Amino acid sequence: MPRRSCGGQFIAITAMLLCVVAHAQPSALLEACNSVEDKEKRLACFKELSNLKSSGTTDAAAGKRVKNTFASIAGAVNSGVSFNNYSAMILEPAKEIGIFKQEIPKPDPRVLDLFDQSLVSYRDAEKVWHASIYDSSDGGLFLGRVLNPNYVPGLQDIVRKYNLPTRRILLAEHLPVDTALPIIWRYAEERAKAAVEILEGRSTGDVNVDVKTSGSPPAVVQEPGKFQWPVMGAVIAGYDSAKNQGLDIDGKAGDSVSAAADGVVVFADSTLHGYGNLIIIKHDNTYLTAYAHNETLLVTLGEKVSKGQEIAKMGSTESDRVKLHFEIRRNGKAIDPTPYLPANLQSAGQPSPAVIPSTN
Repeated sequence: MPRRSCGGQFIAITAMLLCVVAHAQPSALLEACNSVEDKEKRLACFKELSNLKSSGTTDAAAGKRVKNTFASIAGAVNSGVSFNNYSAMILEPAKEIGIFKQEIPKPDPRVLDLFDQSLVSYRDAEKVWHASIYDSSDGGLFLGRVLNPNYVPGLQDIVRKYNLPTRRILLAEHLPVDTALPIIWRYAEERAKAAVEILEGRSTGDVNVDVKTSGSPPAVVQEPGKFQWPVMGAVIAGYDSAKNQGLDIDGKAGDSVSAAADGVVVFADSTLHGYGNLIIIKHDNTYLTAYAHNETLLVTLGEKVSKGQEIAKMGSTESDRVKLHFEIRRNGKAIDPTPYLPANLQSAGQPSPAVIPSTN
């Protein structure tokens, strides 16, 4: 009789624990306990699950996995990661958030919302990064990885969402990718951190991330006389960081356009919107020069050119008049060409063009 009573009591306790745990723990953990053949060990398993539930250990483990996943992405983008690895990494948070929702019976909605915001932001950064690789007309060589939001689907929404800074190139606003990505990543990282702080009881959930940027561009070291004037016309529009990324120089159709310095032709085509027939010459690891709106191109991709060598005939392709639009770029950034060009006959062996104030 005592044995039977004990057995009945054992069954009752087991049934009770099964009932309690079945409603509180993930099905996978219950199945693991049910697979234990020894009754006493199985009962001990259920007791352990019950203890885990009461102590919140399962919740903490689930939260820790999500936290570590987002922390890994933040660490990767801060230390440097390839696009392909990044694309693979941002698949993990969605999976962990799904598991988190299953293992936590009633998760704080603020935590889920912040994690979701962070994940969406990491995906937005992927879209911008992907576009800079596959949708940039010149692969970022000349313009320093910028995108025209009007030509990339969804990019305008991302610019507005994060208040991303743009800069005007020719007649359109462009998004500098290397400036945009850190802003989006910071936004994502701060929201993931806020979610973790709520989860760990260290915050009430308030988060305020200022996604605006400030500061001035670094000063450019001038190198007077490094380049020569590419044509001898009058300057009809000077450099303006907001409106004109170089100099517009007057001339006649068919006038000779010369290389401003020794270098290698890295672009000779008309596929970069707004520049017409364009030549880009790489002079070293720092400087590029660009010659736009030509009628005829006289050099080809990969060709070595010498300072003063004729490279094109002046024209008006994608322009409302005959002119040469000339740019100098230092580390991919447009700079005022004037300090780099000779100011007089003695320093360059050529006269300096007259400067005519722009009527624009």
